[in-house]
Amino acid sequence: MPEVEKRGDQFSDPLGDPALIRNLFSSGVVKFGRFILTSGMESPIYVDMRVVPSSPPLFRRIARYLLKTAEKLNFDAICGVATGGIPHAAVMSYELEIPMVYVRSRKNHGLAKSVEGLLGQGSRVLLVDDVSTTGGSIALAAEILRRCGFIVKDALVILDRNQGAKNFLMSHEIDLHSILTLEGVMKSSLEMGLVSRERYEEVMLYIKGCDIDRGCEQKGA
Repeated sequence: MPEVEKRGDQFSDPLGDPALIRNLFSSGVVKFGRFILTSGMESPIYVDMRVVPSSPPLFRRIARYLLKTAEKLNFDAICGVATGGIPHAAVMSYELEIPMVYVRSRKNHGLAKSVEGLLGQGSRVLLVDDVSTTGGSIALAAEILRRCGFIVKDALVILDRNQGAKNFLMSHEIDLHSILTLEGVMKSSLEMGLVSRERYEEVMLYIKGCDIDRGCEQKGA
């Protein structure tokens, strides 16, 4: 794959980047309350990465970390997982000058395609999404791409919530890579004074109880 343009050491460690962590809170990406996730789980924290493109400095910073992580992976095309992964996949495709497609629900009009875009048969595709929880959306996208004759070995997300995606995707022969984890963001935000000790402990207790990769204890997870 093409070499990523080097832009300084500030892009070496996302969790050690105070500006990144601070912007996740000031831009409204991280929210606290009571939320029902797509998986059906209830959560005291919600990470809304869909607002990232509305904050160009944050969007740019996250893009550089995604590109840096992608340097270690072997692929010749990118697929955005709808809808959260599409803007980030598009930026990566533009920067790396490699083809991009995206997977969508099959439609019954027009060309009735589930994969939008053109790739050469046998292309090795990197899946890109914003947040991984259980990994279901990524696995479905991989299944569709594989049925179309493409190779899928890796998925890259901005944040992994540590709630089963890594092990689930491994069972589907997909390695999950992330630039952030929910646990890491909470630890960094506590150290920076962005959250109270009480809030931190509430979320950490939730993560430990609902981390399917380590054995989820939450009913219904």
